[in-house]
Amino acid sequence: MSERKMWRSVALLGLVMGLSRMTGFVREQVIAWRFGATAAVDAYVVAMVLPGMFGGLLVGMLAAVFIPAYAAERQQGRGGQLFTSTLWALGFLSLASSAMVLVAAPWGVTLIAAGFPTGQQLVATQLLRVLAVTIPLSTFIQFLLMILNVHQHFTRPALHSIAMNAVVIAGLLVVNSSNIIYLAAFTVLSAVVGIVWLLVLLRRLPLAWVGRPKFGDGAFLRMASLTVPILFSTAFGQIYLLVDRRLAAGLDVGSLASLNFANRLVQLPLGILVTALMAVVYPKLSSLLVEGDKAGFLAVLTASLRAILLLFVPASVGLLVLRYPVVQFVYQRGAFDSAATTMTAAALAWYALGLTGLALVSLLPRAFNAIHDTATPVKISIALVPVSTVAALLLTPLMGHVGLAFTASLSPTIAAAVQLYALRRRFGRGSLAFLEVLPKAAVGSASVAIAAHGVYLTASRLGLPLRLAVAIGSALIMYCGTLYLLGVKEVLDVTHRGQGLFQRRSKVVANRE
Repeated sequence: MSERKMWRSVALLGLVMGLSRMTGFVREQVIAWRFGATAAVDAYVVAMVLPGMFGGLLVGMLAAVFIPAYAAERQQGRGGQLFTSTLWALGFLSLASSAMVLVAAPWGVTLIAAGFPTGQQLVATQLLRVLAVTIPLSTFIQFLLMILNVHQHFTRPALHSIAMNAVVIAGLLVVNSSNIIYLAAFTVLSAVVGIVWLLVLLRRLPLAWVGRPKFGDGAFLRMASLTVPILFSTAFGQIYLLVDRRLAAGLDVGSLASLNFANRLVQLPLGILVTALMAVVYPKLSSLLVEGDKAGFLAVLTASLRAILLLFVPASVGLLVLRYPVVQFVYQRGAFDSAATTMTAAALAWYALGLTGLALVSLLPRAFNAIHDTATPVKISIALVPVSTVAALLLTPLMGHVGLAFTASLSPTIAAAVQLYALRRRFGRGSLAFLEVLPKAAVGSASVAIAAHGVYLTASRLGLPLRLAVAIGSALIMYCGTLYLLGVKEVLDVTHRGQGLFQRRSKVVANRE
């Protein structure tokens, strides 16, 4: 795949992910409308912790090592065996994890949410027993997506999340009940729909689904050995997640729900742009190293890092400036009142500060994994766990739930800075020349803040949706114009291509006449 075709795939996949995130927004709006920021939603968020932890452990170690290993084996014509062995191992581990969560649900809820009243703990336990099924389901969804991405299938697989969101939306709209158990049930059903969607697409690939695993195979053993430090790091990192949820469970009612709703807003640009970027770029990085093209690897990685800075620095500023109207527009209806809007907007402000760090830390470990260095990001993650834990313990009593949001932004930002430093030392000081774009992104983001805030204030006669749209549109135009004046290469390239396309079409029209 050429670099131009690669970025075209990123753009197309970004559009699909954007549609997916929009349906995800509608899902969150329906949840907020039906349940609000209440004790029931707090219980649901707690019930999602253990499935998320176990699913994150499995997917985290798999995403880091499987794609490079599979790419190398596939080039030698042995990819099918690694696929079969990994599928069996993943099935055993995910089903065992699900059974363990199902049995230990009451103890798990007590561990995470000791501050909940007894009735709320019972609700969380009931929800957890339903959601335990999502561990194998979500794990297999991510595994199937990896396989399809390695085989250069990106767009149609990404549509699975739209179908999943539609199931939850339709279910909550049809079932006229405020019982939170329906949300858990539709979450499980949506995962089943996602797997069916991906299995239909996978039928075209020459893979053996009922083969015999060979756990003693050299490729599988090498891959398994690389997962050990990642598994250890991810498990160690879950300590902070437990601290975070336990602290939030002891705060005012609705704190967990407001943090969850604010985090969903932050995940929108991450889900659209970073997910698309990683789905296309990570297999590309692995393939370039398999081919021995170090220069190509560094060029693609540098371009990706520049893209993240240009996209996420202004997105962070925009979310910070427009946090209250964004939350009001997205969530405030039905059971989600103005008090919930205030709590969620406050959390969003602090989450927005770490948006660029979150984007970078989503990509950088993939670069280490592509060069078969799983230890460096692991060491950095482990070193930051006590920092994050102490920060949360100190800030939460002083700042309430926004202290947890601030800590969640601080940790990935520090991790990204340390990982960038380690990569530059590995490849040489001038190998990743992307930081020169940061001052230009910062200047452009200042124009975003001025335009967004100024236009929103002056457009007070417009309704909230149109007022917000005009403010965001004006900020986007101002940002692109500022980057153009500053001579940012990416903006100039897009402009020149657009001009060339317009001139070619004009010539075609003129010749026809």
